Amino acid sequence: MFRQSMFLILGLMAALTLGCEKKEEAPAVPDADAATQAVDGAHDDAAAHADDAAADAEAAVEEAAEKVGEAADEVKDAAGDLKLPGQ
Repeated sequence: MFRQSMFLILGLMAALTLGCEKKEEAPAVPDADAATQAVDGAHDDAAAHADDAAADAEAAVEEAAEKVGEAADEVKDAAGDLKLPGQ
């Protein structure tokens, strides 16, 4: 009798515990205005980053062009200093 009572009590405790779990609520769906603002903000950020990247690339290309020009001048000067035998 005692063993049956213990199983009954344990069963009721388990049922009560499992039945009283706190249910998590689903997150609210954002409204259309908030979604539109988020997309517009992301678009503006992407455009700003693209403009910055383009400016950085342009500066890097100009710097590389200057270095190539300087190297070409050095090669030209070095070629002028060469003396070939027999000339």
